[in-house]
Amino acid sequence: MGRPEWHFQAAVDRRGRPSTARRSSRVDIPQSSKLNIIRLNHRWGEVTIPLVGRVRFRWTRPLAGISPGCPGRITGARLIKKTLGWHVCFRIEEPAIEVTPNPGPPVGIDRGVVHTMAISDGQMLDMPRLLGPGKERRLQALERKAARQQLARKRGEQRSKRQERTYHQIAAMRAQQARRREDWLNKITTQIAKSHGVVAVEDLNVAGMTRSARGTVEQPGVNVRAKARLNRSILGMAWGKSGRMLVYKCEAHGSVLVKVNARNSSIECARCGHVSCTNRIDQTIFQCEICAHTANADTNAAQVVLQRGLTALSGATPGCGGTAREARVTAPQREPHAQAATGRRTSIHHAGATSSGEESHRLRVGATLLRAPPTAKGGDHT
Repeated sequence: MGRPEWHFQAAVDRRGRPSTARRSSRVDIPQSSKLNIIRLNHRWGEVTIPLVGRVRFRWTRPLAGISPGCPGRITGARLIKKTLGWHVCFRIEEPAIEVTPNPGPPVGIDRGVVHTMAISDGQMLDMPRLLGPGKERRLQALERKAARQQLARKRGEQRSKRQERTYHQIAAMRAQQARRREDWLNKITTQIAKSHGVVAVEDLNVAGMTRSARGTVEQPGVNVRAKARLNRSILGMAWGKSGRMLVYKCEAHGSVLVKVNARNSSIECARCGHVSCTNRIDQTIFQCEICAHTANADTNAAQVVLQRGLTALSGATPGCGGTAREARVTAPQREPHAQAATGRRTSIHHAGATSSGEESHRLRVGATLLRAPPTAKGGDHT
């Protein structure tokens, strides 16, 4: 049976570092009988950590085997060190739940850097600011400070405590930024998977798209700075993470995820299918030179993606430009261990029902530990 890991945030000591397991960033607790998890009230619970004792954590979602009406059992736990502190991950076994097909309408999604997601029905889903104006200025000031400290450090000299503290502050703000990005993506992808029976997205090679244009000494690259800015914008929109989230969320809500070839989707007319570079007037306006169809460029691209996805789902011509490609059905993968994209252009992820005798797993709980573990030699540390 599968054993998923649920993540929980832990506190750090006064110096900003975890106070236990300094030689390793992971501490495994294989026996669930030693955890002795109890719920104190609506928001707080307690768990026993070996060599630490009772530790409080923030209770945010139902926990299998503990919360009423939540079947399953806990099989173990693991402490994991992260930038903002320590996390405890519970391994859970739950009975499988039969998923019925989602009757919602189909939708196509075009991912971009101006708008995070453009929906085929005309919606524009934009990622909010991950840091406020004050924190953004603070982050820029810390990065400039770190650069000055690096220039002042002599070759072969170890980093000073002040420089380490500056790097730790930068990492903490970047981690907060990443958490807010992941939180927004979780909410949006869940909403999409719940509301639509078929979700069509582009099969993008994000790693290849964000490769540096620096080149080599013999063949130096061109427009390196512009390409670097574009790479940062693409990575900031988290195209790969949103695609991996849609894989397992569509499976959980009975939807079908179809990945199609992205070639020429931004310059193809969603009404007549004409492909030409002159159709794209500018960044936001699309106007077909044949049928005079005018629409927002991102919305038109999302409609093209939807048409290709429905064609692939029907078993006809799943690609673009009339090239016959057979649709590929792949097993859905969980977000942390999503498989790398293959050379195929079109893929379909079905949400199939499982028998009642089988068991599955899904993430349920999030919490915050208030007290960090002590050193491995023993003794509590508050």
